Amino acid sequence: MITKTTVFVLGAGASQPYGFPTGASLANEVCAKLSERDPGTEFKMALRREFEIQESPPFDTFVPAFRESGCATLDEFVQSKKNRQFLPLVKAATIEVLIKYEQERKLHPDAPENRNHKTFSDPPRDWYAYLFGMMRADHEDAFPSNQVRVINFNFDRSFEYRLFLMLRGFYGESEAFQLCASVPVLYVHGSLGGPYWLNERRTESRTYEPTATVAQKHELLRHVHIIHEEIDPSLLDQAHRWLSAAHMICFLGFGYHPLNLERLRMREPHDATICGTTFGLSGPEIVRIKNGLGNRENLQLDPTGQNDVLKFLRYSTALQTDRG
Repeated sequence: MITKTTVFVLGAGASQPYGFPTGASLANEVCAKLSERDPGTEFKMALRREFEIQESPPFDTFVPAFRESGCATLDEFVQSKKNRQFLPLVKAATIEVLIKYEQERKLHPDAPENRNHKTFSDPPRDWYAYLFGMMRADHEDAFPSNQVRVINFNFDRSFEYRLFLMLRGFYGESEAFQLCASVPVLYVHGSLGGPYWLNERRTESRTYEPTATVAQKHELLRHVHIIHEEIDPSLLDQAHRWLSAAHMICFLGFGYHPLNLERLRMREPHDATICGTTFGLSGPEIVRIKNGLGNRENLQLDPTGQNDVLKFLRYSTALQTDRG
């Protein structure tokens, strides 16, 4: 079990092994779908009819504007006041694309059916299984002693649902309902719906599947927020309390956007050890991120830029468990 109070802060890279796109990949997919010449494609019809997105400005003006901006992600693009006109379109398109990726079979990336059948050479990627294995206790009564909190900057619910599946498979369904509450997940920008599998019945609650009703999509538009939009102060207060009480703060698949770091008050003094992945980043980029985090002594970002989330958890000291 994880014995030291640990707060995991998740970015888009944390969900990538489970089929979800990074911010840049999401932008490319949305642009590709909006670039299709046929105005009656399923994607465009969904935006018009199911989300009631009017073509003002027209869909075909979005892609050239995005490409010209040089932005890597959709939320970066709509931070500009000039591009706020595209905000309803960006939110609806993001929801429409991401819902399609909520597929239970993709939650097991290391299963034989999801690996390279010819060589089985794909490296392991399933960090959920690794983390939950570290958290597992022989008896369900001990599981709530895990000192884990999760601050999620993603919309998808893969972490929460995979946790439920693990608990159900190991302890039983009735136990899983109760034990999920011992690992709270805070969605800073909102999520793709409440956890229907935990008998939550809010208007936007959904099962974990790649479909949603029109009513649910309308509710999700109200509950998801792009990076520059105002965040519920109570959510940020909760995040600050968790971070202030943490022994370990661990950024996984996180982009270290300055606004997000500011919202988390990461330049303020922290007694916690702060660690995190830097996959795909260069040395100078990692240095700039360290500076953005205050370049403190208790900062342990991966210096290589080469380790994905699973490798980072395996080879770093991020997980403080009762196994040493």
